[in-house]
Amino acid sequence: MTAALLVSYVVLLVTIVIELRWERARLAELSARLGRAEEALSLFDVRICRECRCTDDVACMSGCWWVEEDLCSSCADDLAAEGSSLEGGRR
Repeated sequence: MTAALLVSYVVLLVTIVIELRWERARLAELSARLGRAEEALSLFDVRICRECRCTDDVACMSGCWWVEEDLCSSCADDLAAEGSSLEGGRR
């Protein structure tokens, strides 16, 4: 491997590391914003699905209803399907 190629790889790796750190910081900021938004919504008694984050006002694309305090029917169906496929694969 030539020195120029090695330098190129090092520069590429450093660039990737810097971008990953920036993305991690951005994700932390977005997570904090989401937490603040959910906290604000809780002041208005807005229900939020624990899986897909749909609400009373913004339902799932296919439509849904509440099957538990924090679980919509679409996600309940998805969770049930995942569970049955796992059980079927163990036999």
